[in-house]
Amino acid sequence: MLKHEFDVLTSLNHENIVKVYGYCPKDKLQKYKGSTYEVAYIVLELVIGHNLAGFLNSKKFLEEKEFKYIFFKIINVIKYMHCKGIAHRDIKIENIMIDSNKQIKMIDFGFADKISGNESLGLLEGALGTKQYAAPEILLGCPYNGMMADIFAVGVTLFIIAVKAYPFEQCASTTDNKYNYFWSNQIDKFWEDHMRENENVKRISFEVRELISLMLSPDHTQRPSISEIYSHKWLSDLLKLKKDINIFKY
Repeated sequence: MLKHEFDVLTSLNHENIVKVYGYCPKDKLQKYKGSTYEVAYIVLELVIGHNLAGFLNSKKFLEEKEFKYIFFKIINVIKYMHCKGIAHRDIKIENIMIDSNKQIKMIDFGFADKISGNESLGLLEGALGTKQYAAPEILLGCPYNGMMADIFAVGVTLFIIAVKAYPFEQCASTTDNKYNYFWSNQIDKFWEDHMRENENVKRISFEVRELISLMLSPDHTQRPSISEIYSHKWLSDLLKLKKDINIFKY
């Protein structure tokens, strides 16, 4: 698994993806009192900062322009990975770092795989990743499109960043009361429930709610592509910028 992660990371070169410097399949580590045992390891870039979970915990909530910038950087990374033929398969707030320069770093590529999938049919298999972020087709045990599974996980991530809560009671299954609003096409009730439970939901705009709803669609063919996310009206003001600006509050 370490060799797989090393191979994936060496095929990627992006400022918002953690860098890998080496892989050792077999070495000895000395324990306390002198005994040794064998280990394998990879050497990764040191990212000084917090993962996104810790960053969110340090704040009451984020202004919309702040989490829009974070989301924009995440989408840039996902676009790059997908263009390189790689699906991450474990996108979550714990696997997104914010370094001391307030830059995003995507980490933990142990479950990443080629989008082409088995026999180059464009479908992946296996319920890997984290259940709360898993697309419904993964939970149903179906072969799935890795890109659209990543889009779903990014939708869950955006919800968490925006409101500091999880979108579902458990996960995107037919037994989950919150996600059943998606299965039954009652998205307004999904948001009404969350507004009653969480004041932060009332702070976010209709446009971000609309984008999240599209990304969390039960039908993967109805989820927006990366290009459609870029062109969504919620991101239009950021796309007008010719270079990144730091809009984080210190």
